Amino acid sequence: MKTQWQQAWMITKTELGRSKIGLVASLILNGFIALSVYSFWNGVQLKAGVEPLNHFLLDYMSIIGVTNLGFIFSARHFKYMETDSYRNYLRKLRTMPIDMRTIVSSRFIQIGMNTLMNGSIYFGVLYILMLANDEQPASVITYAGFVAFLLCVSLLMHMVYIRFEWTQSGKGYFFVLLGIIAAYLLVSILLYLSGVNFTLSIMFLAEHYAILTILISLIGLVLLSVLGYRSNCKLLMKQDLA
Repeated sequence: MKTQWQQAWMITKTELGRSKIGLVASLILNGFIALSVYSFWNGVQLKAGVEPLNHFLLDYMSIIGVTNLGFIFSARHFKYMETDSYRNYLRKLRTMPIDMRTIVSSRFIQIGMNTLMNGSIYFGVLYILMLANDEQPASVITYAGFVAFLLCVSLLMHMVYIRFEWTQSGKGYFFVLLGIIAAYLLVSILLYLSGVNFTLSIMFLAEHYAILTILISLIGLVLLSVLGYRSNCKLLMKQDLA
């Protein structure tokens, strides 16, 4: 008999196998977002004659890019408004002899795998551009702290996405996503008006407190994973999918 995590991995492999074209498209998109983020990053670093728009767009594009690392394009992404595909798929899994914890485990594995693939492209392209163009590029350990902190932000937002994905209809989920994107926009504007740049602030912390940033981020990732797993198990147990 297969264990819970073995079953979860089989579900994840099946999902990835059905999304090969979407995976390639997602990797290309993340490479493009990394190029965009670096262009705004470079604009901010040019001290003289910096356009204010660069500060705002650096945060906005960075937040959008990082908080979507756990997604890859699939047929379900393009049909959720029309067919409520997320909840229908959840109903299908619930009708099969699969433990609820296996379903949650599979969703977490999917987020982890997608983040690993997308993040390798996103953070890899961003760092290569820094090495190629910056006069004093961040050291490996500084960049590791920067990445670790942003992965915490990414995981936190994916816990939010999962809850709405499982509790909202297709149309409801669409409007939730619009609200989240609008919130990102508002946060980016407020940060700009307050004279703070979120992305550069994280890099500053990683540069001056690299080891501490990495340790705190790793602890944050573990806590978010454990608490997120437990809360989503409880959520799925209470969820009425009829």
